[in-house]
Amino acid sequence: MNYFISALQFLTILKIKNNIEEKYLPYSLIFFPFVGLIIGFLALILNFSLSYIFNPLFSDTLTIFFIIFLTGGIHIDGVADTFDGIFGGKNKEEILKIMRDKNIGTFGVVSVIFIILSKIFLLNSLDKTLKFKSFLLFPLISRWAIVFSIYFFFYGRERGKGEIFFRNINLKIFTLSTTLALGFISFIDYTLISLFLPSIIFTFLLCKFFIKKIKGLTGDTLGAINEFNEVIVLLLINLLK
Repeated sequence: MNYFISALQFLTILKIKNNIEEKYLPYSLIFFPFVGLIIGFLALILNFSLSYIFNPLFSDTLTIFFIIFLTGGIHIDGVADTFDGIFGGKNKEEILKIMRDKNIGTFGVVSVIFIILSKIFLLNSLDKTLKFKSFLLFPLISRWAIVFSIYFFFYGRERGKGEIFFRNINLKIFTLSTTLALGFISFIDYTLISLFLPSIIFTFLLCKFFIKKIKGLTGDTLGAINEFNEVIVLLLINLLK
């Protein structure tokens, strides 16, 4: 239970305990897909309720901003920091320094706008049944992609918040997280397991890109991996419909 609570509190603004004990964080990775599913379920309920009041486009827009609020903006902030750094710095040291700057630059703004508008447009393109499934799937798969990235790649800073995950993840954690993710996807719609492979390929290539730039991954790049995976999953669902 402590592992799940740690995952929930790390990935959302929901608070059950006052403090997250560091010793629980590595194994909390097991429950990242489950927390993604919870985020999606809450978004689904909100979107369903809003659809009785507003038109689909406005309902989808409000729901996307609800997800950002529920997660404390942790992932979308990672997108902004990552792209400000990558396109504003000339080398690893400059990129990492810019990524830690609290101010947002032009590339950060553009990347955030792109992510948000892409999600709204892709959601609004789906019929009601697929949209409901999508709300459950894209937060789930994207949080699993974080676990995939941590297991197969390495940390790019000497010290940082993400270090504990990279240092302590193991095959057991990765296997349990993957099993949980696949189980949830199968329950939602087993035909959509096909989304898993493109997500793996995309995440692998994105990680390689970040490693080429900064010789590793950071908490910010994990946020970017999450956000872009959400877009990719929604895009794939649109292509499969």
